[in-house]
Amino acid sequence: MVGKGPYTIFVPHADYLQKTTTFAEWEKAGCIKDLLRYHTVICQMLLSDDLESQDSITALSGHKIRVSVKENSLYLNDEVKIIESDITRENGVIHFIDGILAPYDLQHHSIPCNQSEKTIIEVAEAHGYNIYSKLLKETGLLNLVNNTLHQPFTMLWPTDEAFNSLPAEMQQWLYHKDHRSKLSAYLKGHMVRDIKVLASKLTELSSLRTLHGSTISFSCSKTNAGDIVVDNGNAKIVQRYMEFNVGIAYGTDHLLEPPDLGSRCDEFQTVEISHSLDQGSPTLDLWPSTIPRYASNWSTQTSEAPSMGCNQHAKPRPLQSMEKPFSTELVRGAKNVGSAALDKKKTFS
Repeated sequence: MVGKGPYTIFVPHADYLQKTTTFAEWEKAGCIKDLLRYHTVICQMLLSDDLESQDSITALSGHKIRVSVKENSLYLNDEVKIIESDITRENGVIHFIDGILAPYDLQHHSIPCNQSEKTIIEVAEAHGYNIYSKLLKETGLLNLVNNTLHQPFTMLWPTDEAFNSLPAEMQQWLYHKDHRSKLSAYLKGHMVRDIKVLASKLTELSSLRTLHGSTISFSCSKTNAGDIVVDNGNAKIVQRYMEFNVGIAYGTDHLLEPPDLGSRCDEFQTVEISHSLDQGSPTLDLWPSTIPRYASNWSTQTSEAPSMGCNQHAKPRPLQSMEKPFSTELVRGAKNVGSAALDKKKTFS
């Protein structure tokens, strides 16, 4: 076992390897790396007692391994039996098994295993990351990805479900044509340049700086053996080793939010405020003698594009019922017995 660990490794016993052609079949299909990674679990040294308390664990390949106990023996995926256990080393533990673990049905696997020569768009769409692929093209970031100055990349791709689970108001804000720069910032917050990090090494790094300038960190899940979480649990890696021609990507179940873009609003409202400046308005107690008393209305209304952090863009409407343009200073106040208090000033032009 090479590396810092800790690891849990399931090794098919030599007696059973002589009876199978499984390794040759997976190698011919170009999927041998998936098969080998499926026999390793990172982040924890799981002894037999630890395995008995698990319903499932996540292999290095990213696929689940089911764990069960039958007739006082431990089984993996209900069929493969652990025949010798708890062979410990400094950085992990080895369990010998009586068969080969398969992460998926090779005969019905629709996605080619070796896509490392294909483009980012081809690989993303092959794995079902259609929204990410679409946004990558719409924001113009594809040109950045193809720039050799930044290659290779390590990326996080939010799943389509992650994008679709965003509140409707957040989606409206994020996808609005006026917020392309903000959308670009979000996507850059999932891209790391100049490095290609394999899943086995992610948790050994303290943090990585993204193209947006923010940092992301990776750690072992404290609740699910073998899982890798991002930024202390803000997201979980749900798919691994999606290699493309200039890097590698990992699927995540949530969209990460760059810290300097603020937090999203739960609600966006269109608010209209009208001010009546009629001569007889009871709210206008003090008028400077030089101000002509023209009847007018002034109102503001939010723009169609909601802004981050619940700030709303005010768009003045033209003054109505005005006899002629004027520039005055309106002083609003309140009278008390024998005195007046000035509380607000506004300038209209």
